[in-house]
Amino acid sequence: MVHIILIAVKQELIIHNLPIFDKSDAKKINDFIKNKTQEYGEIERVILSMGTVRIMDPKEEIPIPLPSARRI
Repeated sequence: MVHIILIAVKQELIIHNLPIFDKSDAKKINDFIKNKTQEYGEIERVILSMGTVRIMDPKEEIPIPLPSARRI
């Protein structure tokens, strides 16, 4: 499963840990990030996927997991 962790940079605060299952989740998360950016300012996105943790590039698209990884 893919998770996106949102971090408010100036406040050094974890805002949310969001799981991604499909395209609709990715769209909801993008909208959520836009709203939180207005509230907190700069937000970093950290991606957790298949044992890998990395900071996402600001213009990088949120990855969509393969259909076999969907929740049951």
